[in-house]
Amino acid sequence: MFIPVAHVGYTRAGSVHRRVLVTTDVWRATPTAFPERCKRGFARLNSGRLQLSIEPDWNRRLFLGHLLVLSGVALSTSLGVSGATGAATTDERRPNDCRSAALAAKVTDRARFVIQVGGPNEPLPPPIILGLYGEEAPQAVEQFKQLVEQRLSVGGRTLGYAYTTASRIIPDQRIELGRVLQSEDLVQLGGVPSRPRMLLSPGTRDRNALRHRCAGTISIPHEPGRGFEFCILPIDVVDDQAVFVKELDADNIVIGRVIEGMETVRLLNAIPVNRPTPRDVLRHVGQALGDVRARQDPTWRPLRKVRILECNVLPS
Repeated sequence: MFIPVAHVGYTRAGSVHRRVLVTTDVWRATPTAFPERCKRGFARLNSGRLQLSIEPDWNRRLFLGHLLVLSGVALSTSLGVSGATGAATTDERRPNDCRSAALAAKVTDRARFVIQVGGPNEPLPPPIILGLYGEEAPQAVEQFKQLVEQRLSVGGRTLGYAYTTASRIIPDQRIELGRVLQSEDLVQLGGVPSRPRMLLSPGTRDRNALRHRCAGTISIPHEPGRGFEFCILPIDVVDDQAVFVKELDADNIVIGRVIEGMETVRLLNAIPVNRPTPRDVLRHVGQALGDVRARQDPTWRPLRKVRILECNVLPS
């Protein structure tokens, strides 16, 4: 496809050459597309503007058609190249940024968790080894280590993560393990047995600039009145503006990362869970009415038993 090319030159004084140079080889190569009568053109200066004048027999529709096709091809090519370049840059940069940010924090301690999925006769998945950032969150890491070693004292009781279960698994968002429950002194309200209540943590004053972006990130709630469970991010974050990412950054403080056993994390992320249903609206209504039976929230609870069978702090 060929179109005539108009060339406007300038003299040294800056005046405009009033002529149009047409590539005659293009005219000869496409005699059917551009008739002989349409080969001549001239430029004239009218009211300070340079205009291209042509004969009345000029096939404007054909010319505009060629021009639109060429413009569309050029635009799609430029967008495709820039989009591919941008996508490649983003896809290549995001994992590198994720890994570099995670590796920037120094691992001061290591903890080992053996997770049991299903019944006691099922084979155990590989243990999870956590690297803890003792310099980035000293108070939170110390509390976490005490729970791992079954020596955290709260209200005259010694607490730990051993034999605690997974409280919530939201696929591709978060895995919550280590909810410590109070099993003694259970009471009955209106003949309905109450479930063991969750023990609340005193919180931590630690803050750091680490964020939930990389698969295997470990964090705990930093506000007082929350539970002792810790959260594992199962996959790399694709959307930095996702709601769950903002909630994790606001509510939790990053204390470490998984350095071994990501296959076990992926296994936990794939466990079937109790997803939200329309019946949850009725449960919310029951909670508003004060029905104790509606206090049990089964949403995102794993449908297979997941518990911490063994945990300990590895020697440095």
